[in-house]
Amino acid sequence: MVEPSAELTFLGGLSVRQADGNEITFPTRKARHLLVFLASPPGRSHLRDKLIGLFWSDRAEEQARGSLRNALSALRKTLGKDALNVDRDTVTLMPDAVSVDALTFEQLVGTGTEDALSRAAAMYAGDFLEGMATDQPVFEDWISYEQARFRALAQNAFLALIDQETRNENYPAALDTAQKLLALDPLQEEAHRILMRLYAASGQRSMALRQYEKCRRLLAEELDVKPTTVLERLAQEVKRLEPEAFRTSPTTAARNRVDEPAPNPADSDNQQPDASTAAEEMPLTLPAKPAIAVLPFENMSRDPEQEYFADGMTEDIITALAAWRSFPVIARNSTFAYKGKSPDVRKVASDLGARYVLEGSVRRADKRLRITVQLVDAATGHHILAERFDRDMGDIFDLQDEIAQRIAASVQPQLEQAEQKRSAAKKPKSLDAWDFYQRGMALLYQFTKEGNVQARKMFARSIELEPTYSQPYVGLAYSHQLDILMEFTDAREDSLDKLFKMARRAVALDDSDSMAHVMLCFAFRWARKHDIAIAEAEKAVELNPSNAFAHFHLGNVLDLAGNPEEGIANMEKGLKLNPRDPRVHFFMSVMARAHFNARYYEDAVEWARRSIHNRPDHPRAHTILAISLAHLDRQAEARAALDECEDVRPGFAKRWALLRQYRKPADNEHILEGLRKAGLPE
Repeated sequence: MVEPSAELTFLGGLSVRQADGNEITFPTRKARHLLVFLASPPGRSHLRDKLIGLFWSDRAEEQARGSLRNALSALRKTLGKDALNVDRDTVTLMPDAVSVDALTFEQLVGTGTEDALSRAAAMYAGDFLEGMATDQPVFEDWISYEQARFRALAQNAFLALIDQETRNENYPAALDTAQKLLALDPLQEEAHRILMRLYAASGQRSMALRQYEKCRRLLAEELDVKPTTVLERLAQEVKRLEPEAFRTSPTTAARNRVDEPAPNPADSDNQQPDASTAAEEMPLTLPAKPAIAVLPFENMSRDPEQEYFADGMTEDIITALAAWRSFPVIARNSTFAYKGKSPDVRKVASDLGARYVLEGSVRRADKRLRITVQLVDAATGHHILAERFDRDMGDIFDLQDEIAQRIAASVQPQLEQAEQKRSAAKKPKSLDAWDFYQRGMALLYQFTKEGNVQARKMFARSIELEPTYSQPYVGLAYSHQLDILMEFTDAREDSLDKLFKMARRAVALDDSDSMAHVMLCFAFRWARKHDIAIAEAEKAVELNPSNAFAHFHLGNVLDLAGNPEEGIANMEKGLKLNPRDPRVHFFMSVMARAHFNARYYEDAVEWARRSIHNRPDHPRAHTILAISLAHLDRQAEARAALDECEDVRPGFAKRWALLRQYRKPADNEHILEGLRKAGLPE
C-alpha cells in the first residue's frame, strides 16, 4: 500500500502535514486552497475552466491559466510528480496521494456501528475548514455548503451514537456525545431535552433541571422566546418521575413526542400513572392533517392493454402527491381494493379515513389520449377540481410522468385552498396546529405587511401546539422572505438572519420537505451565495418534481447567477405546472426580469405587462417594463412606466437596482443603464 504524501485535516480548521507530522507550507494561499478542493474527494476529475472560475475569476484568461499552471507545479513539488494527473482539459488528485480526515469521518458515519460512530465523534473537532479566509466568492460558497453538509452528518452521527450508548446503558458516554450535539447549535432545544433525559435516566435530577434552566436562559437572551411546552412538561416530569421512566431512546423521545401534562392529583382515585407507561407508551401526536385517497383510474378505452397505463397513472399520482408532505396520501394497496368498482365516494372516504378523494379516467382513441380527474370533498360531496388533459401519444412513459406531475401540481393548491376555507370557518377554541398553519398561509397570500405580521402569530401558535411540525417553520421563513422582497422592513439583515434560522429549522425537522429547501434557496439567494441557492433549489425539485414553486425559483437563481436561458426554461416549467398559483404576478415579473437579462426586450415587455395585469400595484413589474422599453429606445413609454412605479411605491426602482442581485457586474449595470435611459436621475 502506498503511503500518502500528505495528511489533510479539514474538521475544525485546515492543517496540511507530511506523514512524519511536519507542517507543509505552500508558496501561495491559492495553491493551498486548490489542494483542499482537489482533495474533496481525491480521484475526482475537475475541468481546468472550473478551477479557474473558482480561484482566478478576477484575472484575464491567459493570466488565470498561468496562475493555475503555477499552482499545479507547486503541488507537484510538494506532493510528488505522480500525485496529480493533469491533461489538456482536466486535473485529478490521485486517491492515494493524500489522506483526508473529513472523508474518513464520512465513511465512519456511513458504517453506523457504535465503534465507528464513536471514532467519528472523536474526529469531529469543529466545522469543515473552520476559520478559512478566502476572497473568492464561489470557493467561499462551496465551503459554506460543505460546512452545512458535514454539520448535518455530525448531528445525525451524534444522535445515532446516543441511541446506541443509551441501549448499552453507557450514560457517561451518551452524556459526552450529547454535549457534542449541543455544541453544534447551543440554541437547539431538542439537544437540551436529550441532555435532560440522559441526566434524569442516570439519576442526576439536579443536573437535568440545571440544563432546563440553562436552555430557558439561552432562549430568552439570544432569541427572546420562551421554551416550548414540551420542554416545560419535561422539566415537570423530571421532578416527578423516577430515573427508569427516562431509560428509553432519548433522541426519539426528544424529537418525536409531545409529552402530556402532569396528571392532576384531584383526578379520580388520585392514582399516578405507571412510570413506564408515561415514558414509553405515549403516542406520537401530529397535526390533524386531512388525508387524500386516489382511486384507480378507469380505463375507458376498449383496448384492455391500456389497463397498465391507467394503473401506472394512478400509482404515479399517488407518488407525486406524497412528495408534497402536506397531506397524507392513502397507500396504493388500500385504494386499489376498489379497482373495477363504482363505489360511493363518501363510503370510500369513511372506509379509508380520507377527507378528499381523487378519481379519474383514461381514454385512448387512435393517437390521442384524454385524461380526466375530479377532486371531491367527501364530507360535502362537492367537486373542488375538475381537469381534462388532451395529449398526442408519444413516449408513453414520458407522457405518464408529465400528466402525473401536472395533476399533482394542480391538486395540491386546491387542497390547501379548501383547507384554508375550512379552517377559517372553524370556531377559535376548536383550532389545532394544522388549522393555525392554514390560517397563517392564507394571511401570507394577502401579500401585505399586516397580513405578514398576523401570519407569524398563526405559525407561532401552530408551533406551540406541535413543536416538531416543520411546515409552520416554512411559513415563518416565507414571511421573512416577503419582508425582504416586498420591503416590509428596513432591517433587511435581521430579516435575512431570521429567514436562515427558520429555514434551517424546517429542514432539520423534515429534510424531505421540498418547500423547506426552497426557503433555504431564498436565504442563500439574498446572501448572494448563488451556487448554494441553486443547489438548494435543485434539491427541492428533486424531492418534489411537481412543486412548481421549486422549479420557478431554480430558474430565478439560475438567472441571477448569470444563466438566464436555463433560468427561463425552469420558470416556464413552473408556470406550466401551476398557472393558477396565487403568486403568479411575482412569477411573471421574474420571467420579465430574466428575459430582460437575456436581452430579449420585447418578451420582457410582454411578461411585465402580464404581471401588471394580474397585480397593478406590483412595483417590480413596472420597473422591469420601464427598463425594457428604455433599451428598445421607446423612451416616452419607459418614462411613463417609471412614473407609474413611482406612484405605486416611491423610490422603489432605484432601491431595487442598487441591490445588485446579479452575480455578474455587467448584468447589474445593464439594469442601471436602463433606468438612466428611462429618465431616472443619477
